[in-house]
Amino acid sequence: MRLAVLGCGPSLVKHYDQREPFDVVIAVNTAGWIYPCHWLAFTDRHIIEPILRGEYPPPIGGCLTNKNNVIPEGCVRERLPIQDRSIGLLTPAMVALAAAQRMTECAYTFPNALMFAATFKPATLDVFGFDCAMTEQDIAGVRGYHTRKRWITELPWIRLTLAAFSKVTIRGDSADKVKAWVL
Repeated sequence: MRLAVLGCGPSLVKHYDQREPFDVVIAVNTAGWIYPCHWLAFTDRHIIEPILRGEYPPPIGGCLTNKNNVIPEGCVRERLPIQDRSIGLLTPAMVALAAAQRMTECAYTFPNALMFAATFKPATLDVFGFDCAMTEQDIAGVRGYHTRKRWITELPWIRLTLAAFSKVTIRGDSADKVKAWVL
């Protein structure tokens, strides 16, 4: 099985070709506005609202989100696997990281999308649009709001979730040092 996770970084349009055959495509946040996907991972309401208004098509399969968000009719809801401790996917290293960051679980959408991807047990994982962008516009033209501090906090979660895969290819514009560290 080949699986793609589409981050919403500005390089997504440069690296992702939707004609490439993937069995499952998981789009994170606004990447789901631009590209068809099986699953849309989001936590913020402003991501799903345009889909609910019909401005963008809904995901083919379902939404990876928390229990409080409304999802399109006909979509399946899956819980964020490392935001919901009851699912049981937090590894001891993740529990330690959460404690070090004064959290109880991972609140970030991208690492949750990666961990959800791991539940499919794909032979390969291709990650697109992983740019560690801060204030640049994302793939949908939405102004970024990530800070250096946010990435410093989120990158260890990405590293721990990517450890669940045997083969990962990152196709994005994040620095080579960042790619090497998370892999």
